[in-house]
Amino acid sequence: MCVAAIAERAKVSRESLYRALSPKGNPTLRTMTTVIKATGIHFHDLTHHSHEPIAG
Repeated sequence: MCVAAIAERAKVSRESLYRALSPKGNPTLRTMTTVIKATGIHFHDLTHHSHEPIAG
């Protein structure tokens, strides 16, 4: 999934998403939650250790 598609699903501009996720960015929890949901990833998957490798 490309950044433009994630931004669209998250209802933020592509530029805002790039800025928030840049090394100097400081995204809010709301922004991160919205982006995580837009990607289809479950927050639980990011916070709990899995014994299975992440498919790349």
